[in-house]
Amino acid sequence: MHRRKLLLGLAGSCLWATSCATRSKDLDSEVVGNLAPSSPENTLEFGWGDPGLEPEYVEYNPESVRNLSSASDRMAPLQARVPDFSQQFLDVCDGMVGLNRADNEAEITRFCNLFNLGFRTASGSYTRFCAMGLSYAAALTYFNQNKVGPSEPTLTELKALLIEVGHYHFYPSPSCLDMKYLAQGQRRWVPRTSSTRPEPGWLVLFDWDRKDVGKGGHPRHVGVVRDADLANSRLYTIEFNTSADDPSNGGYVARKNRNLGPSVLGYIATTRRNDFF
Repeated sequence: MHRRKLLLGLAGSCLWATSCATRSKDLDSEVVGNLAPSSPENTLEFGWGDPGLEPEYVEYNPESVRNLSSASDRMAPLQARVPDFSQQFLDVCDGMVGLNRADNEAEITRFCNLFNLGFRTASGSYTRFCAMGLSYAAALTYFNQNKVGPSEPTLTELKALLIEVGHYHFYPSPSCLDMKYLAQGQRRWVPRTSSTRPEPGWLVLFDWDRKDVGKGGHPRHVGVVRDADLANSRLYTIEFNTSADDPSNGGYVARKNRNLGPSVLGYIATTRRNDFF
């Protein structure tokens, strides 16, 4: 219990400090335009599920998300780490391939509802859900470990498992940026280099506008690694809120074959134990 409380305190402080500092720079000013959060406590984060897609955004309250994933009022001990999490996580994600906004609004809405967000934003546009979909799949992976029979989880049950996801693997959030910051604080962030071989089950963050590996970047999209072929510079992933066959049509859960180039910012090593805390 002591280690758990220490984790919550340090992770929360790290998120709060880095998130506020970065948001103040208005990194998304080039796409925000006149759009503003519906509440002063909220922030907007823009992204694209594929190069060339129209920008989409998610509006969320960082403190509310932190409270969800810390679950400081939950006195039950942590569940055991899922054995072979990477493969089970990939299996759950693979089972969602083909879901899309047009045909599966209820399922996509559940990804958003996990963080108390809706299918659409306050302005009426679609909510960006790449990070939320992966967070949902990871929580479902933990639910499946202990479920009895064919029962389906409630959102309350899945929300209660976000602490396991954050403690063992990655920070569950609507925000790609906050995922990266917490991974850095937990020593799970792995910058992309020509020799870096990501493992299956790691998360990969993209910035479609980055042209130089030596320069920084801003995460615009996230997926989960299935495999990597360094010799041919290919990365095989499953991604939420991306395109399927038509790159102009986003909002799908799809398997992708990506170029392992400068647009890959780096990885979150979900297999690393959180020994820092």
